[in-house]
Amino acid sequence: MYALDSGMGKEHVLLVDANRSVLLFIDVQTKLLPAVDRADDCLACCRMLLAAARRLDIPVLATEHCSSRVGPTVAALRQHLAPSEVVEKRHFNGAAEEIFDQALGVLGRKTVIVAGMEAHVCVLQTVLGLKSQGHEPVIVADAIASRHAASHDLAIARMRHHGIDIVNTEMVLFEWLKVGDTTVFKDLLPMIKSGSADKQQL
Repeated sequence: MYALDSGMGKEHVLLVDANRSVLLFIDVQTKLLPAVDRADDCLACCRMLLAAARRLDIPVLATEHCSSRVGPTVAALRQHLAPSEVVEKRHFNGAAEEIFDQALGVLGRKTVIVAGMEAHVCVLQTVLGLKSQGHEPVIVADAIASRHAASHDLAIARMRHHGIDIVNTEMVLFEWLKVGDTTVFKDLLPMIKSGSADKQQL
């Protein structure tokens, strides 16, 4: 995120900034995805975020919760991630994992753009954990999911109550891009219009 002058001598963090962002996928795993509500829509949003992050040189991390049981990150994302970008975890709160904390610390960026599942368990706990550690987590509402819509909505409400910014995928993309006359914007515009990233964009 970045700060804008309020006109009163103070700065307030308002918009996400590509230069301060890390994109985090939480547990978008093969055995979990089929069970969640809006799975296809959630995955499409994750793919768009990943495509934009790659074009804008935004670091990406992905967690896998007990992958021997829950499976790896789904192939639509995993094939575009380096091994060093994938972190195994056993805590529901990913921020409690030392290896995750180290991986995030190396990047030196405070704003964490969060997508993944399940919204009311690992996403919620990780986001609150990140905030307590001094990070600036931002939840992408249409890129997180739970098995039940009510659980997703309750997670959003609780995170908002604790001061977490709630956005959607297009808000992140346009704030990352900032202007509409660049080659990157023109390249990503078809993806934004269609609501899906294709292989060429990834």
